Amino acid sequence: MAGLSDMARSLQAKGREAGIPGSDPDPESRRDTDGEGPRRFAIWEIAEWMLPVSAEYLRRTLREVPTLPRGDAEGRGALRFTAGELSSIRAHFAATGSAERYLPPPRERAVVVAMAAPLGAAGRSRAAAELAVAAALDGWRVIAIDGSGRGDLARRIEAGPAQEGGRERGRNGGMRDLFAAAAGRALRARNAALAERGERPAPMPADLAAAAESGRDLARPSRWPGLSVIAGGAELAAADLALAEWDRAVPGWSAVRALEEALAPLRQEADLILIDPPRGLGLLATSVLAGADLLLAPVGRDPGEAGLGLAVLDAALERIEAGERDLAAALGRPLPGPRRPEVRLLPLEETPPGLTGALPPLPAPPPAPLDRGGTRTWFDVDPRETGRAAQIGPRSALARLWRAVARDLAATGGGVVGAAGPAEG
Repeated sequence: MAGLSDMARSLQAKGREAGIPGSDPDPESRRDTDGEGPRRFAIWEIAEWMLPVSAEYLRRTLREVPTLPRGDAEGRGALRFTAGELSSIRAHFAATGSAERYLPPPRERAVVVAMAAPLGAAGRSRAAAELAVAAALDGWRVIAIDGSGRGDLARRIEAGPAQEGGRERGRNGGMRDLFAAAAGRALRARNAALAERGERPAPMPADLAAAAESGRDLARPSRWPGLSVIAGGAELAAADLALAEWDRAVPGWSAVRALEEALAPLRQEADLILIDPPRGLGLLATSVLAGADLLLAPVGRDPGEAGLGLAVLDAALERIEAGERDLAAALGRPLPGPRRPEVRLLPLEETPPGLTGALPPLPAPPPAPLDRGGTRTWFDVDPRETGRAAQIGPRSALARLWRAVARDLAATGGGVVGAAGPAEG
């Protein structure tokens, strides 16, 4: 009778032969192929959501400054720009005008936002990807962390290759390795204290010793400037078991409260860390949801399901806090105060695919009558009147949603010195 590992390899091989993406255990091979080439943005999109300038002023600046990107003419002559070209345009405006107007305010450390849907929610990973891209296009330095064993978030954002400069990046256990490194640092610190007292140090588990010391070794760039990804993978399926082992092996280290230490190497590298945790309330998911600065609770077509998930999460956090209070009382320590993150609802019906998908062609505007008879079709490069309904609806909702999240980030603190407000028209 075939063993479990043999059966797994056989099924994966059959899936790859059939072209089924989920059959490959490596999330890098499961790339989103909905759109060909980099996503490009029209001038009106840039002026509407990304830069606080009018479309007319942006066009004039592009004409008058020869060092700025020229863009590519697509369709009927409308210029479109890649995200990299958008970064160059933003840098020009920041250098020649008020930097505060075009760049996000400085932050002492990244604010941590997590998607809160313990019971699952259709479209959660998609919404996380859209928000991560929207934040990057708004000038934020973003690290998106995928807690899914299938790598859904990384696939939607289209993370780059793991090989960079001849070394591996973004492989291994992803988020699991962040916690392994944190547990390893805690155990080394404890062993150093034991050695100073002449006591025997505790053994270092092999997986803690091998964990990457820097989160930068786990993240890899995406096709969106300013957005890096720590991909999920099959190793995350056993992450809860690993965290439980480390919790027992490292005295004084709590897996449930380890998110702050796990993200410490990354919080100086970004303005926003957006996490899509695993489904359920295992150790890994609970640590993320208990330690984030802001939770976004996706609400789909069934609000009751979202409410039930939040109720389950609230009960889990209450049990954790009760246990911490009991432990503090037994040890004669001051009782810890409440440590609940802020929670905001995230209506998924308002976040249809937009930024991460291919931009559809503009529909032809209706013919306009001429004074001397006949008609003529005017193909304006700024489709604010014609074709607007076909594109601006989904993306304007997404822009409003991201700006609302940015305001919430400013309100939660979490190391945020300021927050980018809505772009001025």
